[in-house]
Amino acid sequence: MFGNRDLDSGRTKCAMASRGCTALSALLGVFMFHAACAGGDISISWSEPIQLGPGGYARVHRLSDGRLMAAYERRGDLMVRFCERGCLDKWTEPQCAARGFAVTNALGAVRVNLANAEFAQLATGRILLACNMRPAGKKAEVHPYAIAIAASDDAGANWSPLKIVYKGRESADGIVRGCYEPFILPLSGGAAQMFYADETPYTEGRSKYQEISVIETADGGETWSIPRTASYAPKRRDGMPVVLQMGEWRYLAIESNPARTRLHPQIIRSRVVDNWRKVVGAPSQDRFEPFREPRNWEEHYGGAPYIAATENYILLSWQECADRGEFATFRTKACVAAMPKAEVKDGRITAMRGVSTPPGQDGAKMRWNALCPLGGDRFLLVSDVAGKIVLWPGRVAEVARPCRDVRFKPLQRGTMLYGDTTRLGPERPFAKDPTVIRHGGRYLMYYSACSYDEAHVPSGLPKGRRGWCGAIAESTNLVDWVRIGDIVVDGAPFAGGWVAPCVKKFDGKVHLFAQGVPPPRRKGEKVNNVLWHATGDDGVHFACADGKPAFAPKNGWSVNRAIDAEVYRVGDRMMLMYATRERPGAKIQQLGMAWAPWGCGYGADDWTEISVDAPFFKPEHKWEMSCIEAPTVIRRKGIWYMFYAGAYNHERQQIGLAWSTDGVTFTRFRDAPVLPHGPEGSWNAWESGHPGVFEDDDGQVYLFYQGKETRSGDYRLSCLKVEFVD
Repeated sequence: MFGNRDLDSGRTKCAMASRGCTALSALLGVFMFHAACAGGDISISWSEPIQLGPGGYARVHRLSDGRLMAAYERRGDLMVRFCERGCLDKWTEPQCAARGFAVTNALGAVRVNLANAEFAQLATGRILLACNMRPAGKKAEVHPYAIAIAASDDAGANWSPLKIVYKGRESADGIVRGCYEPFILPLSGGAAQMFYADETPYTEGRSKYQEISVIETADGGETWSIPRTASYAPKRRDGMPVVLQMGEWRYLAIESNPARTRLHPQIIRSRVVDNWRKVVGAPSQDRFEPFREPRNWEEHYGGAPYIAATENYILLSWQECADRGEFATFRTKACVAAMPKAEVKDGRITAMRGVSTPPGQDGAKMRWNALCPLGGDRFLLVSDVAGKIVLWPGRVAEVARPCRDVRFKPLQRGTMLYGDTTRLGPERPFAKDPTVIRHGGRYLMYYSACSYDEAHVPSGLPKGRRGWCGAIAESTNLVDWVRIGDIVVDGAPFAGGWVAPCVKKFDGKVHLFAQGVPPPRRKGEKVNNVLWHATGDDGVHFACADGKPAFAPKNGWSVNRAIDAEVYRVGDRMMLMYATRERPGAKIQQLGMAWAPWGCGYGADDWTEISVDAPFFKPEHKWEMSCIEAPTVIRRKGIWYMFYAGAYNHERQQIGLAWSTDGVTFTRFRDAPVLPHGPEGSWNAWESGHPGVFEDDDGQVYLFYQGKETRSGDYRLSCLKVEFVD
């Protein structure tokens, strides 16, 4: 059987200028690709689609060996493909499991196509591949519609010839009556049930009534029972069955058309012990609408449902369009909804919500969709999009909410206090602006070091490296740190700088974003700090590719200055936060935001400003005074948390916290600092500021920050454990 395996106090909204909201709203439209599409308290998010190639009516399930198998129809044949665990974009070449065929007899000639592919792996390991034999041109008098299976006992490498397990009634009056859409439910051993839609019992006149029938095998598909009716709504069409067994119930997702409605999803059920002993009619306590909020099925079509379960949720997909013109051309969109398993009451699935469709697909002819759980609450939506198979990885979750509280605890190994003694001497350790990664079996901390005083300048040190610069220290326990050296970047047009560093690991590299002043283009030119980007492999040696700044704001509200970089990923975008000042005046430090495509070079031409007309975060509370700076971001349980510094250095800077569900718009966690300065006489009695958040390999989160005892004192760095209280 298929298993779920892994392939991942008061709050006030930050004010935003009304003009800035326009640009932000446009950005959120871009981010819908990966951001949650919320409905009620359920969200479904989507990742980059995977193109599987030409074909239709595809179904994907995980086999017992961990591989994914896809089965689908192409030009009347049944095709299969496989991919290894964790490699959704690497599939084997298509393999034909069964071919359509031609039939000629006294009643004529016809090509019999194989359609409606579906499969299951039995507990014995055998794979049964089912299909609908469909005579071209609906020539059922030459060869009837039928349900057939092929079997594989070697994990899909070879397939037996097709065997008909149910044959539709031949038409004697010229009216086609078919059987369609098989679905296999594996049971114990070699047992299984097969459900399918069947018109053939209803022969009166030109009726198009249809029931759901079930047949059973106990020997791996060698023999099958006679059909029984699982559901039938008198003078209506029950069709396209998909089965989910959960607890004591078996649920059938079907399409049906109760009075005055068009085809749309319904759920019918039978207890496992009852085994469809009683036909589910209409109305019936065992037939119900699955949605929490009523949907407009009087006007909308919603056919071809598919039901599946992830670790915590039940999922339902269907194809939907708004009018008959769209239906005639199958300009349908794929919809997916979900409900928590814990909300199933009295065996009823009636709270589906959070309806979502992959972005940009309205009117794209998304048909015959299916669902495949991937482990946890991840899944695949499998669609036939205009004759090509597309796989949409998705994830379902409750709409994320921030934690109730954030607490800070000391390190178990002792208190960390670090200062660089090379600049001002052993009596005056100094370090500020920390950021930390774990790399190569050690912790690396990057920080800003002040200018040398004359008494401590190393012999022969170039003048350009005597001022402020970034530096690096290492540790094995987060408490004891040893300086490695200054940050030196090959290819940079200046020798010092690279202060207030932001260092992150991604794409197999160590990326350094930091501020520096570019050389003036002409004598006397005033230049501001802007942001630079460099990369390296070992976390110590870096190179700047083109010797040019990576980012400087060019917007309508700030000066051409950027410091305190922070980068983090949101979907397929790299987000950049930076601190800058307003124009004119340049008195108030505020935060701006930009984004670049994930995986680009992160150079000047790659960034698109989001904060075009206004900052996204600015001082609002008395303790923040005239400055918000040093943002640092971590994501936890679907929430982005941004620690930040409020007030300028030397002005009793303290640390605040904000949160976001989309990584773009942030709300203050509370009006007061979450990490204030220390009590009088402590090492950080004057200020605690410039935070740098770090998540270790074991998931423990730490906050590094700077502090000093007096206004004129020297900065040192420390660290606390962070506890998010849910």
